[in-house]
This record gives sequence, structure tokens and C-alpha cells, in this order.
Amino acid sequence: MKTKIEFQTKRFLNLLEKLLGFKKSIGGKIEGLDKADDSLLSKINGLQTNNAQSLADIRQDLDNKLAENDKYWQVEHDSIQSESHILNQHLEEVRSLHFATGKRIIVMDAGNL
Repeated sequence: MKTKIEFQTKRFLNLLEKLLGFKKSIGGKIEGLDKADDSLLSKINGLQTNNAQSLADIRQDLDNKLAENDKYWQVEHDSIQSESHILNQHLEEVRSLHFATGKRIIVMDAGNL
């Protein structure tokens, strides 16, 4: 019976050593998975930060281009208004000269009668 108890004790100790080895192995693997999870989470957070910054840069670039476009449009609008005003002045001068010329022609025709 003593031999059987010793055999069972050795067997039990052998199984206990195997279980402790599995525990260490599984613990190491779980720790490795935790590190991988932390690394992935850090990378995801970095991507979110980069995406947010990229969107902010795109918005800023678009705002700048729109502001440039508005400024260009205003300059063109002002230039067209100025040119239209100058053309209207010239048109009025031509009308005035045409009217004066018409009067002179009438006076000249009246004098030739």
C-alpha cells in the first residue's frame, strides 16, 4: 500500500508540475495578447488622431481656397463695375456729341434753304 501511495503521490506531483507549466505558458500567452491589444488600441487611437488632423487640414485648405475665390470674385466684380461706369460715361459723351452734331446738321440744312 505504501508503494501505491508513493506512486499516486508521484503521479499527483507530476500532474501538478504539468498544470503549473500550463499555467505559466497560458499566462505568458495571455500577457502577450494583452500587449498586442494595447498596441492595436494605441494604433487605432493614432489613426483617429491622424484622421481628425487630416480633416482639419482639409477644412482649413478649403476655407482658404474659398476665401481666395471670394476675394478674386470681388476684384473681378469691382473691375467690371468700374469698366461699366467708364463705358456709360463714354456712351453719354457719344450721345451728347451725336445730339450736338444733329442740331448742327439741322441748323446747317436750315441755312442752306
